[in-house]
Amino acid sequence: EGSQDTVAGPTVLRHENLVNAIAFGPSESGLVYTGAGKRIGIWLLQRGVRTRELKLQGEVGTGNGVSVSMDGTLLASCGNDKKVTVWGLPEGGELKHFELDGWVRSAIFSPDTTLLAAAGATKAIHVWRVERVPPDGGEKKEVHFSSAHELIHDGTVNTLSFSPDGALLASGGMDKRVLIWDSISGLPLAELRQDDYVMVLAFAPPPAGGALRLAV
Repeated sequence: EGSQDTVAGPTVLRHENLVNAIAFGPSESGLVYTGAGKRIGIWLLQRGVRTRELKLQGEVGTGNGVSVSMDGTLLASCGNDKKVTVWGLPEGGELKHFELDGWVRSAIFSPDTTLLAAAGATKAIHVWRVERVPPDGGEKKEVHFSSAHELIHDGTVNTLSFSPDGALLASGGMDKRVLIWDSISGLPLAELRQDDYVMVLAFAPPPAGGALRLAV
């Protein structure tokens, strides 16, 4: 008898409030979400099926963005409460928060988790260094943050993306421009003008021998 290919349909995970942002953890075992419910949740998945839901311990405003570090131990969130908050995983406790001057639309870790970038209504992109320091006499590393750059994007910033190697940071927003930055020096490298507002952008890994790609 001939074999038949089976195509699985989409998995629907229902939520009682508007969802503004989602992000997979590095192993794709967890799906992080945030939105109008003023909370952040983590759906633990097994073969696309939600097994349980975790809720973070702390105050959460209306959420606009979430990002999980590559090793799955840190979660960054941002929202209309003008804060960027970093949470420890899997416990879910708050480790650090930064208060900015306006609502924050995007907060992302670099691929190697040495940088955290955030931006929104203030037209500034805030970049912090992330360092893990083992405390005296302990094995579990503490997470320290220090300011690295404040980059000016002349318009409200809607979206940020690091290149796969972390060397570049792209920003896009209501000024209909995409700006490319050197993430280490903070220097602007390129400007791409668009015909409409830039709501989402993302780098894609280059094919073998090919050029780096950016989707807008």
